Amino acid sequence: MLIVALTSLPSLHPAVVHFPIALLLAAFAVDLAALALSRQSWLDRAATLLWVMGAAGAGAAFLTGRQAGDDLGLLSPVIEAALARHADLAKWTLVAAAAVAILRVVLAWAARAGTGYGRRAGRAGVLSLGLGVAVLVSLTADRGGTLVYRHGAAVTAEGPRATEPRGGSPAQARTREPLTHLAGGGLLWSPAAEDAPALGDIVTVVGAAGALAAEPAPGDVGLGLTLRIDGRAVLLLPGEFADVQVRAVLDLSAFRGTAGVVHHYRDEGSYGAFEVNDATSRLIDRRGQEQKVLAEGRRASGPVEATLAVSSVGSHLKGFLDGETVAHGHVPAPSAGRTGLLLDGRGVVRLRELRVERDQSLSPDRGER
Repeated sequence: MLIVALTSLPSLHPAVVHFPIALLLAAFAVDLAALALSRQSWLDRAATLLWVMGAAGAGAAFLTGRQAGDDLGLLSPVIEAALARHADLAKWTLVAAAAVAILRVVLAWAARAGTGYGRRAGRAGVLSLGLGVAVLVSLTADRGGTLVYRHGAAVTAEGPRATEPRGGSPAQARTREPLTHLAGGGLLWSPAAEDAPALGDIVTVVGAAGALAAEPAPGDVGLGLTLRIDGRAVLLLPGEFADVQVRAVLDLSAFRGTAGVVHHYRDEGSYGAFEVNDATSRLIDRRGQEQKVLAEGRRASGPVEATLAVSSVGSHLKGFLDGETVAHGHVPAPSAGRTGLLLDGRGVVRLRELRVERDQSLSPDRGER
């Protein structure tokens, strides 16, 4: 976009967002004056115009904000949760502002037509709704400020991005625990070749017999576990999570099929996942044996070692490939479930890491169970 190319702004959102804040708060103030000074008809017309312009600005801020959030790529669970809360408030601000703008236009038309039907009562009602819009604007702006000034989102290109370990030395492989409990209730599985015999003890494997086998390759050293796939298998970490981020680092060079990270897994008929294959990537949601594709994105070309990640916060779902957002969808907030890795195809996959994290600021009922 031109404004991004000509300035240091990371997106259009910071250039747009201040207009609806000013316009909607000004609309509420002018509406107050129009009610108090009912003989000043120009105040009534000005309030209507400000509400319409403010609602249009709120729509622009919402759309550019969503794009700006996606452009940030893979963030920490804490920032993803803060971003989701900001987006939810922005959506309700847009809905409320649009409703007030429509009502204000109707009242203006009734006044112009000379009906006078419920004019003063209608303006008082719109003003009451306008107070709610002013509160929503303030809360949304506060959440946006929290993202920038507390979490540093979009302040630097690399600051908020999550980092991805890419293997390690043989010494690290010998000293590192296969399953690590992270701060905040998360889990990190960094398997090594010698973990093959204990695969079922570390994670739960769901699938047909013989669909998955772990096998140490000759001379295999360092972090990573070789998995031979012939069919469909799901590897599930222990514990259940609500709002969650799941990441996997995989070498897919010798695999043909679909690989994905799974969240809110209850059984084979109820789970969500971010999947990739040779052609595309997609967010899916399965409930009651019915599968729905929520969003599709590109399958980026690049190194055969890929990082797949999915973030699920409330109703917000995002799929990431090598740290970039490639799919964004929404579902009703699912109940807590298990997390893990999905493999469906044939060949060999090298699993470097499987990680699950949650927002540490969450209350216990939205965290691990």
